[in-house]
Amino acid sequence: MDDDFWLTLANGPEDTATAIAVQHEAEQGITPLDRQFGKHPRRIVPEGLEMQFAPVTDQGQLFAILDGAKIPDLPELLEASGLNHLCLFKGDALDDYGAIAPWIVQMDRDSDLLRHLFTKDHGPHHLWDHEAAIYLRAPCNLDALQRHFRRVVKLRREDQSWIFFRFWDPKILRRFLLLADNRSPLLRALLYLTEEQGLREVITVLKTGDLDRFAFTLPVLEARPPVPRLEGRDYAILTQAVSLERLDEMVRALQGDFPDELQGQDYTTLHRKVSEALIRMQSYGFRSGPLLYTLTAWELIYGAGFEHRDPTGRLLQTFRSHLSEQRKFRRIEQRLTSLFKEGIL
Repeated sequence: MDDDFWLTLANGPEDTATAIAVQHEAEQGITPLDRQFGKHPRRIVPEGLEMQFAPVTDQGQLFAILDGAKIPDLPELLEASGLNHLCLFKGDALDDYGAIAPWIVQMDRDSDLLRHLFTKDHGPHHLWDHEAAIYLRAPCNLDALQRHFRRVVKLRREDQSWIFFRFWDPKILRRFLLLADNRSPLLRALLYLTEEQGLREVITVLKTGDLDRFAFTLPVLEARPPVPRLEGRDYAILTQAVSLERLDEMVRALQGDFPDELQGQDYTTLHRKVSEALIRMQSYGFRSGPLLYTLTAWELIYGAGFEHRDPTGRLLQTFRSHLSEQRKFRRIEQRLTSLFKEGIL
């Protein structure tokens, strides 16, 4: 999953007889709920989203998949909620990793859990900033959805290794749905419950206030699509989705760690600078995430191409050397310290 994330993904000719029709609607500026202290009745979802999160519509029952890795004590929270819920892990995996596993929940708009997912506050169960849920509608019950999604929790690659398809992460799923071809084997496996029925809607909500709703019209097939081997275009899309998510995480971490140094730089500009810095540092042979983070921070602080500013050329020579990552990094750090003391940087 460490492939380059700047990929050109062109669509092939459309097969209208079997292509999935996708309707995408995006909303920005969704304002999360506050604690609503003293308010009665309290809102369950932000204003304007009541119909999108109604428990039942003509498109089916509302479900959510929650990420136990992002919500502390999720199994206990679900048990206390009174909502029907099942883990996407079973057996030993459930025993060992249930606390950090994905859980599917049949939602009720009047539940405290849905309100907590849309609440931004400092309380332990106010979950807006966790970005820990995806929402979907389907014409089936909870057990059927559990069986369905368990098929695609892990995907086999061409080299026979396995990777997790983290479709329960709203950023990963959103990007996959935006990039996937409407004839994608993985998209079909994700959406089709039978050869005739499948997921009707998927909704992702990010802490930035961005909401994306995907509605699907699925043509009837001769058989339910099998789970494909992850390869080709689907592998490239998923790699790009994961890599862009990592890039977003790095940008936001840098904003948090260097607020004074990066003050005044808007997110779009900073995103571009971080992307360019990562490409350059990878061209020098760096692959370690922590080292890439520090090198990118130095570039943002000292300026693009800072390795060329050493009048002796030693810094650039070290970048271009065939030393191991760690040894190269230590020498770069030492030389930067000297250049800073000399007033060159």
